[in-house]
Order: sequence, then structure tokens, then C-alpha cells
Amino acid sequence: MNNKLRKLLDVPEGTAGEIIDGELVTTPVLEWKRHLAAGMRDILLAPYSSKKPGDPGGWRFLLEPKLDLGDSILVPNLAGWKEDRLPAEREVDLIDVVPDWTCDIISVDTAMLVMNSKLPIYARHGLLHVWVFSYR
Repeated sequence: MNNKLRKLLDVPEGTAGEIIDGELVTTPVLEWKRHLAAGMRDILLAPYSSKKPGDPGGWRFLLEPKLDLGDSILVPNLAGWKEDRLPAEREVDLIDVVPDWTCDIISVDTAMLVMNSKLPIYARHGLLHVWVFSYR
């Protein structure tokens, strides 16, 4: 197992972990973020993953994927790939294909982490479309 992934799997229950430039960073798990992300995927983004005629389709969206980005493992609330860039069946927990789009839902606890640490890492890896969503 990848040492970076092992660090993430060892974080205490109720805590979310990410590896930022080689260092483990933890934040409290906030269930409302998971529910909001799932709602966004199921309602707002549904047409983009649909195969129905007239829908834009062609995308795959994942909740809280573990993105293997060099010396970092980032876990956005949502990430999306154009279908031809992400195989449907994956046998690993880490995804090393840079997404085409991510969404990080920020709170008071995570705003600085996302803005100062995660956004520069996304940029270094060529991620062009990032939503930062603040829910108040």
C-alpha cells in the first residue's frame, strides 16, 4: 500500500485527512458538506453524467475522491472527469488522473487550507476548473 494512502487511512474517526506537500493535514468531518456535495452531484450535475437525449452527458463525478497529485493527496468534496479520461472500473483507492473539474466546499475550518494550499497544488497539476463553494 502507498505510504501516503496509509497516512490517510490512519486518521482518527470523525476526522478527514489530506496530504499537502508531503504533510498530513486533518480537519473535522462535517456531515453537512457530504450531504451538500451529494445533492449537488445528484441534482445540479446530473445532466452532465446523464445519457438521456438532450442532456450534455459525458462526465463522471465522484464524491470525496483521493487524488494522487505528486507529493500530495487531495480530497475535494466533488471531482469530475470527462468520461474518456477516467476508466469506469478502478482497482485502486488513489486516482492519479487529474480531474477536469473539482469542487471544495469551504467552512471557517477549511477556507485557508483550500485557498492557500490546495488551489496552488491544483494549479501546479494543470487542473483548470475549480469551484470553491461557501455555504452559509
